[in-house]
Amino acid sequence: MGEAISEITELNRLDLSGCSLNEEYADLLLGYGRTYSCPLQYEQLILEKNQLGARGIAAILPFMKSISTLKWLDLGETNNLGVEGARLLSEVLNHICIERLS
Repeated sequence: MGEAISEITELNRLDLSGCSLNEEYADLLLGYGRTYSCPLQYEQLILEKNQLGARGIAAILPFMKSISTLKWLDLGETNNLGVEGARLLSEVLNHICIERLS
């Protein structure tokens, strides 16, 4: 599935809410070492009701950095980012013009 996500360029919303994404699954699905050959065009990335934690955020940073059109990021409840996860997330948000963050 991770390979398919990296190849879909015309989808504008990716909703992975409540999918039991934890640090390990985030890494397998969207994570480390995955390359994105062209900028992804997602406008909405919904990751609420998961357990990403700081390591999960670190795993999906390359994915998030490849989304040039992201306007809405929903981390919602129960992601347990902590201070380190928030710091990592802020690195990405400094380069993206988010209209809605929750």
